[in-house]
This record gives sequence, C-alpha cells and structure tokens, in this order.
Amino acid sequence: MTKSKNLIGGAVVVVAAAALTVYIYRDMRSPVSLTNEGAATSTGVAIEPSGGAGNYTVKVLSNDNSSFAARLPNLDTTVTDYGHLDQAALQVAKQNIATISAALKQNPHDLNKWLQLAVLRKILSDYKSALAILDFTAATWPDNYVSFADRADIYQFYDKNPQEAESNLKKVIQLKPDYVQAYEDLRALYTSSDYPGGQAKALPVLLLGLKNNPQSVDLMTYVARYYRSTGDKANANAYYDKAVKTARADNNANLADSIAREEQGV
Repeated sequence: MTKSKNLIGGAVVVVAAAALTVYIYRDMRSPVSLTNEGAATSTGVAIEPSGGAGNYTVKVLSNDNSSFAARLPNLDTTVTDYGHLDQAALQVAKQNIATISAALKQNPHDLNKWLQLAVLRKILSDYKSALAILDFTAATWPDNYVSFADRADIYQFYDKNPQEAESNLKKVIQLKPDYVQAYEDLRALYTSSDYPGGQAKALPVLLLGLKNNPQSVDLMTYVARYYRSTGDKANANAYYDKAVKTARADNNANLADSIAREEQGV
C-alpha cells in the first residue's frame, strides 16, 4: 500500500491529542480508533487469603520504583516537525505535546497519555521519539495491544523494518485475536517487496484470522481478494459469495451490494 505523507489540519491534531483515548494514526488508510481496553494505571491489586475461613486481604501494588523511573522516555525531547505540517497544525501539536508532557511528569503511570504523546510524535513524523515511547509502553503494559499495533504500523509503513513489523503484528494477534486489521496488515507485509519470500505466509494468516473471527465480512473479503490476485476465481467467488451472504444476514445491505459489485468487477 502506498505510503502518504501526513497532511492534517489543526482540528485533527486536537482530536488526536485531546478527544480520543487511544488513536492509531494510519495516514490515508482508514483510521483505527481503539479504546483503552486493558489499560493499566500506576497500581494493581492483589487479593490474597488471610486467616482462613474465606477471609482475604486486598493489597495495592505500585510499579513506582527506580527501574520504572530509569525507563521513562525523555519528556523534554525537542519538538521537530519532520512531516512539514502547516503552521496552525504545528502550533496545536506543540501545545498538546507540552500539555501532555507536563501531565506525565506529574503522573508517569498514565498509559493513555503516553499513547497520545506517541501519536503526536508520529504525526510530526518523529518516528524515533514515537518508538521510544511505544517501546516503553509495550514493556510497561505488555498486555495492552495498542502499543504493539502502533509500533507495527511505524515499522511497516514508515521506518521500514519488516521483521519488527511482523513480530509486533503477531503480538497484536496474540493479545487481541479479534483485531481484524492485524491479519490484513500481515498479509500486506507478506506480499510486499519489503518481505521477499513471504507470499506463502499471506493466505494462512488470513485464514487464521477467519478462524478466529468466523463472522468477519472483512476477512472473508480479504481472502476473496487474495484468491483473485492469484487467479483463483473459483475460491475468490466462493469467499465473495460468503461475504455477501453474511453481510445480508447482518442487515447490512449497502455492504453486501458493495462486495457484490466488487466481485463482478463493477
């Protein structure tokens, strides 16, 4: 898929930084809005038996220690606009970076704000700083898939590193097998020139996605497109028909009609 430069207005920057809880910016591809599912805060809770007879003690666990502090990304990194935003958008980005950074200095355990900061650095095409933040959040909150998804996006489409992209996408699938886009992104990686010899891995990853998400019209369509790209019209039509049927069963006539037109080459 063709990489496009980030050309966004100030309003989008405001939304990315202030309104969305977690947002993976994907340029000209469909933006993916992710909730803070699995987000952690500064503390955890341990429930331990105490004294028998069904009694338990609740302990609050803190990860505020010297190791955590040593791993914190630099919140004073210079704001550099590598993406050449217009001045209005750049000023909004700078203001939001300053606001979020100040908040994180007060409470460095806020996963959502770290992810927002990574998004802003990514919008500025400052991939080094974005990855430094995402490496930290992935290590600190390893059960949250968003850090891995955004790292994969950077490694696949910007700071090209196909092995890292593959590793992170596989981690996303492990943590959140219903995140359909990860399977399609892996398929795109395996069929790209960035991953020589990956063609044989493309169909199995889509079929894995369909196994994990058997009612996913998107994955049915991705499989159909894959078969069509290889000249296998019979299997392509079979999956297109299944996608159309499933979409109609879901009362999504517009989607069903769109897929049917695609199947017919209209």
